[in-house]
Amino acid sequence: MFPADGVFPADTPRGKHSDSSKHSNGWGLVRWRAMAARSQPLFRLLGFPVHVGAGFVVFMVLLAFINDGGEFGWWLAGSVAGFTLIHELAHALVARRAGAEATISLEFMAGFTSYHAPHPLSRPWTIAISLAGPLTHIATGVALLVLLGGDPFERPSAFVEPKVAAVWWAGPVIGAINLIPVLPLDGGHATTTVLDRFLPGRAETVMTYASVGVTVAALVATPFVDRLAGMTVFIGFLLLIQLQGLFAHRKRTAVSPIDTAVATARTGDRQRAEAQLTKAFGQRTPLTETHSKVLDGEHAAVLASLIANLRQPLPRGNSTNEYLLTILLINSGRSREAAEYAADGFAIEPTPMAACGVARAAAALGDGATTAAWLRTALDQGLPDDQLNALVNSPAMAAVRSHPAVQALAGPGTSPTAAPRLT
Repeated sequence: MFPADGVFPADTPRGKHSDSSKHSNGWGLVRWRAMAARSQPLFRLLGFPVHVGAGFVVFMVLLAFINDGGEFGWWLAGSVAGFTLIHELAHALVARRAGAEATISLEFMAGFTSYHAPHPLSRPWTIAISLAGPLTHIATGVALLVLLGGDPFERPSAFVEPKVAAVWWAGPVIGAINLIPVLPLDGGHATTTVLDRFLPGRAETVMTYASVGVTVAALVATPFVDRLAGMTVFIGFLLLIQLQGLFAHRKRTAVSPIDTAVATARTGDRQRAEAQLTKAFGQRTPLTETHSKVLDGEHAAVLASLIANLRQPLPRGNSTNEYLLTILLINSGRSREAAEYAADGFAIEPTPMAACGVARAAAALGDGATTAAWLRTALDQGLPDDQLNALVNSPAMAAVRSHPAVQALAGPGTSPTAAPRLT
């Protein structure tokens, strides 16, 4: 199993403020986004902060012992460490030339370069940063191999000296692997950047799924293809990271059912939009990803008109979705209906969230005593004290916060002037 490299795309779409990316090398293929900022750098190299985790050192030792702990193993570990640093330095230097600030980090099975650009980078610069690491890696490896008397085009079995074989693997071979056009390798990110020219906004999705498909095919072929026989562990590791990236990509690009319903309503097909909204609130999967948008009122007007026409009985999915629908009913001025809906849900499944829904509806109606009673019920059902205090001090409780029964429920250190938090 040998290191591979990956380039992590910007956090924002092309054309917007593309401010950060990561190029990962060594045993990389990782998605850590804040690792470089979590500790002080061990040293600086040509002005770049270099963070070295204990895991990097541990892995190099393991790499040596996995290879019999002999001369070849230690040469391989040292070569991998050295080429990883050279690889990341190349990424960082080109990123600096493009006007970005860069940081190098070395972790367990991972080396990566994070860079921050104050302006969107062009495709040529993005590709140059992606390819700088593996091309420098290969060139340096070939040069060192020649100096040691080796031939880059020979198989390592032909090398008598262990150090020559180690450099052959750690240099040209690993560098070439990083050019394979699959994510999250450097070659994959360069290919994604090129593909974005023809499939704007969809290139990353296409490459993410294509990369998983290619890697699965390679893994299946390992028992039958001699050239892949020794790569089974590496390919399997690559696939695991790709699947992790795939799930993260799906979560990042997912469109909420509520947003879909709103978009449909804006096209004029309200009947279909209402059906989509009913299905969304009736599903068993929580709509947690849509809470911020809905509670911030981004779709308030359209949602209110759609909810007003939802067929009775209102949809029921799980307590999270029912609580969200309760809030939307309150926000649309239908607090009494919201209270009845939440109370019926509590009768079906007595959860803290359902009780909080009734309490919020009662607060919107100005009924402090009923609000306090349902908040007490929520506590009895397991609502944590901090969440109760956050709800009591939220804008939703403004009309009843001064009621003695509501105040009696607030925990120590909580006051009506506490910073509001939505629950």
